[in-house]
Amino acid sequence: MAWEFGVKKSVRSLGALLCIGALFAVPSLAQENAEPSCPFLECGPGDNRMPPPAAELSPSLQSPKAAPSRPTAPSAPTAPVAATTVATMPDLPADNCTRLDFGTVCTSSILPQWRNVTYGPANMFDGQLDTAWVEGVDGTGVGEQLTVTFDEERLVSGISLLNGYHKSNDLFAKNGRITEIYLDTSDGMQLAAPIADDPGEQLRYFERPVMLKWITVQIASAVAGTKYTDTAISEMRVLFD
Repeated sequence: MAWEFGVKKSVRSLGALLCIGALFAVPSLAQENAEPSCPFLECGPGDNRMPPPAAELSPSLQSPKAAPSRPTAPSAPTAPVAATTVATMPDLPADNCTRLDFGTVCTSSILPQWRNVTYGPANMFDGQLDTAWVEGVDGTGVGEQLTVTFDEERLVSGISLLNGYHKSNDLFAKNGRITEIYLDTSDGMQLAAPIADDPGEQLRYFERPVMLKWITVQIASAVAGTKYTDTAISEMRVLFD
């Protein structure tokens, strides 16, 4: 089953524009989800347990309304174009950075270590469901962000996220989850896209790939968990072409 989610963008340069269509004003990010199945580390064969949707949580646990949508861009080209880097990369704390095979990931905050459990950005790229990056500010982390910087410009077609804490069904429900992201890129694009409050991989594809040096994902809105307000991302992938 596949869906298209609306996304609005504004382009700060005359460089590469992403052509994103359908239900988005001009651009769009597409999501593809597999048939429902239990995506947690604790799952057994045929286990389809899912946490309660955000709508069933107490109103006191709901996040504030998302910020206004970003403005619509003019029509975009139909083929990828190598863009000159024009945007200013966010200045994030150096001690919140981790080296990756293809670059570096930095986050604006990290939940302090608890016993032997850490919540740094490396957890999003370790392929493990029992780890996660968890932001470290009060509330649900709206405004917190991560930036992935590539060693060299790469052709990027989208991103993949495991929203929330996937260690178990119980921890997924107890911890905060993202409901919308802002996406900023090195060529000056600004996108906004909703994220489903569901477990499992969520793919967001650009309709056309674009050459990028870095990409930033910001929490635009989130819903608190039944016990904790801290918002988590278990895994993230940059989809290179």
